[in-house]
Amino acid sequence: MPFLTLRTQDFVAALKRLAPKRIAVATRAGELYIGKSAADAVFCIKGALTRCPLVDSDWKGFASVNFGMATSLIKAPPPGEFVTLKSSDGRLRIDTLSLAATWTDTPDWIAAMATEAHLMDIDKPRARCYCPACGKRKGEPVEASARGWPDGLPVAGGLTRAHANRQCAGCAHVWCEVDSP
Repeated sequence: MPFLTLRTQDFVAALKRLAPKRIAVATRAGELYIGKSAADAVFCIKGALTRCPLVDSDWKGFASVNFGMATSLIKAPPPGEFVTLKSSDGRLRIDTLSLAATWTDTPDWIAAMATEAHLMDIDKPRARCYCPACGKRKGEPVEASARGWPDGLPVAGGLTRAHANRQCAGCAHVWCEVDSP
């Protein structure tokens, strides 16, 4: 049975570093991934990762639990100086709290790679800018592969459609925004 033993103070501090200000946001954050990298426990949510030192462990893989449920341990931390996380039968037991969990049995280097991959998966908001033709804020980025326009069709000012990187969602005007990639 895989287990991690940590100091309670370090475990709660790691959860606090990942927790957003509002609980509603924590429930939408999705899954909390718990893994091991060398002598550290790794806690990861989408876009954030933190580590805390281990006391003892036999953890070959990583577990994922609902992050909203795990944040309850911030308000009511487990009693005692040390906390033990155990995974068995689709459950993650954190002292007296038992959460539904998914366990993936992997070597340490794959678990480390899987938890760090969540840092690459940050959703960036799509920046909208003002359309020079109609003046409405409906200009959206157009990906090069999604354009589907033949090269060389002229647009005002000698610009071709192939160079355009923005399109208005209202009037379908296309243009090249200089400061966008």
